[in-house]
Order: sequence, then C-alpha cells, then structure tokens
Amino acid sequence: MKKTTLNFRILFICALTVFTNSCKTENLIKLPAVSTEPAITNITATTATSGGTVTDNQSDAVIARGVCFGKNINPTIQDNVTKDGTGLGSFTSNLINLSPNSAYYVRAYATNKSGTAYGNSVNFTTASEATVAITTSAVTGMTLTSATSGGSITADGGFAITERGICWSKNQNPTVSDNKLSSGTGIGNFEIN
Repeated sequence: MKKTTLNFRILFICALTVFTNSCKTENLIKLPAVSTEPAITNITATTATSGGTVTDNQSDAVIARGVCFGKNINPTIQDNVTKDGTGLGSFTSNLINLSPNSAYYVRAYATNKSGTAYGNSVNFTTASEATVAITTSAVTGMTLTSATSGGSITADGGFAITERGICWSKNQNPTVSDNKLSSGTGIGNFEIN
C-alpha cells in the first residue's frame, strides 16, 4: 500500500509540474505589427523610396524599424536594410545602390525584444537607364578669343555626376572628345569663362 501511495504522489507531482509549465505565459512571442507602404515612389535606375507603418508594439518598445529589400520575394534583415528610427508610427525609407532594370522586393520590418516582424512584400522594377536633366546656358561675353557659357543639371538619374562642364568645336554637336573645360561635380548651376 505504501508503494502505491508513493507512486501516486510521484505521478501527481509530475502531472502538476507539466501542467504548471504548460500554462506559463512568459514564453509567448509578442512581435510588433508592421505593414509595408504599398506604393514604391521616386524610382530611378539606382534608387527608390518606400516605407511602412508600425501599428502595434505588443507592449515592448520597437528598437529598430525600416525596410529590407532584395531580389528574393521575401527579403529579411539578413539582406539589404534601411534603418528608419524606432517606435510606433509611419516611416520613409530611401533605397540606394540598386541595379538598373532589375526587379526588387521590399518588406517593412520592426524589431522588439521578442524578435523581428515583417510586413507584406511589395515589388517594383528600377528604371532601365539613367536620365540626366541638363541644359546649356547661352554664350555671353564674346570677344575675339574668349566667351562665357555654362549649364544647369537638375537631375542625375540616380548616378552621381562626377564631372560637368562645357565642350566646344567648330563643328556642330561637340563632345568631350573636342575642346572641353570642367567645372566641378554634382547637380546645380555652373559657369565657365
């Protein structure tokens, strides 16, 4: 009889331990709720703008948020990412270093102490080639041996302007293989004497 009572007590303690451990709520994962901005904007050959919204932090502070992007349908934080602050609310993400004429997928992410949650996957295709917006200024101050001209660059097509200036020739439509003078880099107005 003593052996049966002892076995029953051991069995009861084991069952109580299993039941107690299965009822613990501290092991629940509470990931934040995040959605990806459905429209990708400002698409060029090498850049684009996306974003997302963190709507619920599950009572744990959102310590990182942004978008992850790549050529696979469900990119993760192991791929390319932007870092766009912390906390609840909407954010904007600038995607850079993209390849021209390529399909990309974007997902917003939000991280709290429980882990990282992802929004829906959105896809877009970059432009096929860079379009630079440049105009040439009128030639002024002409003398027998000199003149002044220049130009204005208002868009770089997603690539950095590494050289700008004027070129001239006695033939129509001169190129940089003809006479040329440089005047800095980047977007903006320039003038050369």
